[in-house]
Amino acid sequence: MENNELDEIERRLWKDAGAPQPADKPQIVEIYKVCHEGAWRISDRRSGANTFFLAFHTAVLGALGALYKEIGDQFVLIAFFSLAAFMCAVWYVLLGYYRSLNSAKYKVIGAIERRLVASPFWRAEWDALDYGKNPKIYRSLAWVESGVPIAFAIVYVALAIKAVC
Repeated sequence: MENNELDEIERRLWKDAGAPQPADKPQIVEIYKVCHEGAWRISDRRSGANTFFLAFHTAVLGALGALYKEIGDQFVLIAFFSLAAFMCAVWYVLLGYYRSLNSAKYKVIGAIERRLVASPFWRAEWDALDYGKNPKIYRSLAWVESGVPIAFAIVYVALAIKAVC
């Protein structure tokens, strides 16, 4: 992220235009802890959502495999596949929401770290990861995470087409 973007976040972060005074440091550290905890909770929710949806779609496909021949009614199959594809869309959108929310939280954490004696996450960690520019050092798994609901949706659409044809 550009420094000017972090400057803008920092400008909006602090109530007054002046820099916090040394007496404010304990308060800043507490705010930092709360923000960092919030970011971790979002990551936990995202992981929980992935676990739920992956289990859901695995169960759906398992049940479908067991009951496919017995269902027979095209309308029921199309409704079933449509609902399952909709759940894939919900999963995909939810992942994007969690990614955006966490990204914003880490930008605020970066702005707060400018006021602390150390910047372990914003500067040090990203520097160690070469700011995500070198795939040998860091490769985001966001594309894999987003690809899973898309893959399930493709399977459901293909099965729906097969049910109609």
